[in-house]
Amino acid sequence: MDNINFGTGLFLLLMGVIGYMFLYPIGHGMMIAYSEHKSGVKAFNIAWKRYFTITIAQATLSVITI
Repeated sequence: MDNINFGTGLFLLLMGVIGYMFLYPIGHGMMIAYSEHKSGVKAFNIAWKRYFTITIAQATLSVITI
């Protein structure tokens, strides 16, 4: 029973980390694009296309602030 709980916890932690890595930059990009275009679908498309640019910018800023 302990192995099932540990495996479930590890799986949820892994999915949380992966989800955070993908959804956080897309959410930031959507907020910026939405303020300009006022369309959620268009904002998502712009954020998805610029995912790697947003990710690199956030990583650079996080290193600079440390």
